[in-house]
Amino acid sequence: MRILKYELKKIWHPGVLVTLAILGVVFGYLFLEMPLKYFYEHPGKEDYEQMKQWTKKYGTTLEENEYTDAQKEVQELIARADTMIKKEERFSKEGITSYKRLEDARSALLCMEGEEEREPQEWENLLYSEEFDWIGYQIDTLSSMLYSYDIRYQYFEEKKENKTAVQQKRIDDLIQNRKLDGIMPFGAMGNINEYSRWEITFILLSILILLAPVVTRDRLTNMQQLQWSSKQGRKVLITQLGAVLLSTAILVIIELVIFIGVYSTLGTQFFWNNPIHTFEYAQIFWFDLTYGQYVICMIGITIVLSLGMAGIAFVLSRYSRHYISLLFKVVPVFVIFALFINVALTEGLFDFTSMLSQITGIAGIEVWSAVGIFLIATTMCIYTLCHEKSCEV
Repeated sequence: MRILKYELKKIWHPGVLVTLAILGVVFGYLFLEMPLKYFYEHPGKEDYEQMKQWTKKYGTTLEENEYTDAQKEVQELIARADTMIKKEERFSKEGITSYKRLEDARSALLCMEGEEEREPQEWENLLYSEEFDWIGYQIDTLSSMLYSYDIRYQYFEEKKENKTAVQQKRIDDLIQNRKLDGIMPFGAMGNINEYSRWEITFILLSILILLAPVVTRDRLTNMQQLQWSSKQGRKVLITQLGAVLLSTAILVIIELVIFIGVYSTLGTQFFWNNPIHTFEYAQIFWFDLTYGQYVICMIGITIVLSLGMAGIAFVLSRYSRHYISLLFKVVPVFVIFALFINVALTEGLFDFTSMLSQITGIAGIEVWSAVGIFLIATTMCIYTLCHEKSCEV
């Protein structure tokens, strides 16, 4: 136990921790600020708020009778817009007295030649301003959402073209079992994928920075010979591996708590029980998951990849005599991990259109790949520990 504490003390060096903290701030500013800062931008804000209202009113899915009720909301918004237009002089002087006439006038302008070069009229975008409570965005968003609901099964039927037999079977399952009625804002899914991609990348980078030098440092200072001559002997490496894995667990938990805590300020956990298959988000997933289950799967993959990275970093450190050789080994490994994360998560976890899924055609290939990386790292660690018993200084 004393040796384990000593190894943990070597890993959790104050200088390294300060470096990670500074790097985390810079990384967050460069890559994580975007999905946090611009999540509520118009028109996505209206979409998000509408889905939230529907979830409160109808539950996690929108049924046919509820759809009929939701259509009344559009008429109420249009009636409200009519009232605003009638009271506004900038509309009346153009002969616009209702929302319908406004849309007709805008359509006429869009059909004019040289539309791209003309100066926009003052009245065109008034309903899309804060002065008019963004009501234009609200009407457009709600109308678009209801239209997506109208064509959801027809649209997914058309998406079957050029798909493999397994993918077509999955789409048929979604259509036949009416699994496309879920209420989920399209921005929430895209945003969590973007945020998670950079979050996982940083976690893996921080693991490398914290753990990669641990055994190399001992070899560089000739500490290894002293360790081998101690009472524990060559079993010291097992203790070092234990310290590496324990440190990985602590680091990942701390970073996940921070990243999840920051992301929770967006409030998307409101949709925790809502299905990810929705009439508005046109992506197709291999599995029927709720938003909460989707997030848990993302966290699980992060943990598995982190343990895999820790094991590989430990082995590379063991077989590096100095920091330069270690650097030449860990950089390519990090690049490979980063590429894997981007290939697997750019379009979305378990998504038909993700590059990894398209290449392999295997359902849940992201999980199998992460587990495969973990098993490779485990095998490398076991081999290294066994080899330690017979290797020369």
